[in-house]
Amino acid sequence: QLLADLQRTPAGLDPTLETTVLHGVAYHHAGLTVEEREIVELGFRLGIIKILTATSTLAAGVNLPARRVIFRTPFVGVSVLDAARYRQMAGRAGRTGIDTEGESVLMLSKRDLEED
Repeated sequence: QLLADLQRTPAGLDPTLETTVLHGVAYHHAGLTVEEREIVELGFRLGIIKILTATSTLAAGVNLPARRVIFRTPFVGVSVLDAARYRQMAGRAGRTGIDTEGESVLMLSKRDLEED
């Protein structure tokens, strides 16, 4: 049903989403249409989508609770992720009344640890 809903959007079904949604994986970013984002969000809420990758747009304005939030870099664009923004984004994990626990993971490379 999720794929059929995506197919009916004005943009049609994105070939990458078509492949990944079949495996319970999707992505969320500003390049998706409003309709696509709503369908992806619904799929995640319903548990059809188990893994959702996202840009910071997800953490900034969409209420999608998750068990685990993984940051693949300590940067948002070229800026270092500050503590307040980290808490906001990590706060998607383990939402009160929805889950009993949550975790966040921040991945760093050796280069991220080097001082400029």
